Amino acid sequence: MKKWIILVFLSCLIFSLTACSAQVNEADIATKDNIKVEEDVSNLKDENKKDDVKVDKRFKVISEQGDTIVFVLNDSQAAQDLYNQLPINIKMENFSNNEKIFYPSGSLDVKNTPHPSNVDMGTLAYYRPWGNVVMFYDKANPNNDLYELGYAVSGKDLIKNLSGNITVEKLEEIK
Repeated sequence: MKKWIILVFLSCLIFSLTACSAQVNEADIATKDNIKVEEDVSNLKDENKKDDVKVDKRFKVISEQGDTIVFVLNDSQAAQDLYNQLPINIKMENFSNNEKIFYPSGSLDVKNTPHPSNVDMGTLAYYRPWGNVVMFYDKANPNNDLYELGYAVSGKDLIKNLSGNITVEKLEEIK
């Protein structure tokens, strides 16, 4: 959480500094911002390795068309249970007008797993009554049967187009 707060702060700082420069064109600003954010993220990863802090568990979802979505899991037991079931090749199903779902091979233990305070595009959750994992591609109302597992860090706009079988694989853990 500390990493994301720092990253958001640095991004806002970069944006405010570049907004003050009237002589720089928008393409230059975007390029410089992207490079700076990538450097900041890299520096955060290096700092975390030195301090031996929490490990981020990540996985990727690959569609039949080759699109890739990357998720970061929270520290909950349910997220760990899902991570331990990977890799899997599984059928993705449409549900409602804002989510895609799949059923992991085993149930997830929701002890000490938070309920989401808000559900936005990219939220990854577990719906306990049905035992399915949910990937949201639009806002939704949180409820007491929904448990937050993590969020998409890249490709969240691709969730809406997922269909058929997907492959879910672990990615290298980041310290």
